[in-house]
Amino acid sequence: MDWSKVRHFGEHEFTCKCGCGQTEINEEFVWLLDELRERTGVGFTVNSGYRCSEHDASIGGAGVHPTGKASDIALSGDKAWAAISHARKLGFMGVGLKQHGPHGGRFVHFDTMPNDVNRPRKWLWTYG
Repeated sequence: MDWSKVRHFGEHEFTCKCGCGQTEINEEFVWLLDELRERTGVGFTVNSGYRCSEHDASIGGAGVHPTGKASDIALSGDKAWAAISHARKLGFMGVGLKQHGPHGGRFVHFDTMPNDVNRPRKWLWTYG
């Protein structure tokens, strides 16, 4: 992937946080997230981009981040609403909301995982 053409993100933002150094983020996903950021008009901080399978399992992940087609973005309030309002139109298939907790605990999850017969899923959910 040519990261110099991505307007709003750098490769380092999507690197697994466990220290393994893996950055297997899906290129199409990055382009969609970049366009979402452009349309939303607010800065995005990536809390969690790509996760290796081991890291995802260690934090109780659902296996979506290791596909390279998911990221958690630090957004709340009007900024979260603006991003969510554009997400489905751009092709994001999953949006998860965590909007409670201390600073740094609020985020919006975006992914492009398909909804199919073998893996039915919700389009929008909240984290308890």
